[in-house]
Amino acid sequence: MTMNSLQKCLNEIQHAINEPGDAWRVAGLGTVDARGIPQARQVVLREVCPNEGHILVYTDRRSQKVTELQQQPACTVLLWCPTRQQQLRLSCHARLMDDISNHWSKIAGKTAVADYDTVTAPGEVLLAALQHDANSARDNFAVLVLQVKEIDRLWLSKQGHRRQRLSADGDKEITP
Repeated sequence: MTMNSLQKCLNEIQHAINEPGDAWRVAGLGTVDARGIPQARQVVLREVCPNEGHILVYTDRRSQKVTELQQQPACTVLLWCPTRQQQLRLSCHARLMDDISNHWSKIAGKTAVADYDTVTAPGEVLLAALQHDANSARDNFAVLVLQVKEIDRLWLSKQGHRRQRLSADGDKEITP
C-alpha cells in the first residue's frame, strides 16, 4: 500500500515517539472551552497510526480537555523539534476510544496508574490532602483518538524556510 504525504509525516512522528527524549513525543494540544477561549496544554503522544491517520493520547476522562473536546471536537496538535528545526501543526478531530482494554493493560500495575486514581478530578481545588482510590483508576482512564485531517509542516532554515500543507487530498507548497 502506498502512503500519501500525510501518512508519511505521521510515520515520521510514529518513529520519533519511540525514541527516548525525542521532542515530538510531547506535543501541545489546543482546544476551545465553553466560553470560546482557546486552551492549550502539553500531552504525551502514546501511539501514532499512519494508515488510520490518527494519534492516541492517554488522559483522565474527568479532565477539562475531555469536556472541551466532547463539546467541540476540532482541535490542534502542535509539535516542535529544535534538532529538526521543524514545526508540525496538525488539524484534528477528537473522540474518546470505546474499548480501552488494550491500552489500560499497558499501564496496569505500573506507577502511571496513579495519574488516574485521584478522588478529585484534574484541575479541581484541593481542600485537603490529595487522596487516591485505586479502584477508580480504570474508570477515570481514557484514550483520546485524534484523527488528523491536515498537517501544516514548516522547516526553518537560514537558507530559506519551507512550508507545506499535507492532507489526504494532496500536498501544497505554501508561503512560509
